[in-house]
Amino acid sequence: MSTSRLVYGVSKSEYHVFPEVFSRVHSTRQTPHYAVVVVGLITIPFIFLGDIGIVAGLANLMLLIVFVLVNAALLKLRYSRPDLERGFRTPLNIGQLSITAVAGLLSSLGLIAFYVLTWERDSQFERNSGDPVFYGKYSSAW
Repeated sequence: MSTSRLVYGVSKSEYHVFPEVFSRVHSTRQTPHYAVVVVGLITIPFIFLGDIGIVAGLANLMLLIVFVLVNAALLKLRYSRPDLERGFRTPLNIGQLSITAVAGLLSSLGLIAFYVLTWERDSQFERNSGDPVFYGKYSSAW
């Protein structure tokens, strides 16, 4: 659900990153129904992977990538378009440099790296966690 809201918000912004059709809301339900349908259609193939953990992991990874892009865009706009009128100002700034955006960018990149580096180990543990030999063999490593 949050992904469809992200699509809705980005298409509604003045930058028009996504087509305007995704910013339309249903007349009675007041939901961004076109964004929900498109995200649903993109998500359906992942159901057939057979492991909800993979789907959840991919969703987490995609959200972290969105955080990286948002923080990187904030930093880029600070330097490429300093004359733009902004609706808000991030806290903790040194000149034009937003310490908040740098911290968000670095922490998101760090979480992505950690997530990717531990993906195989965690998925192997989940596949074999019911096996007492596997658990006894690797439990001391955790």
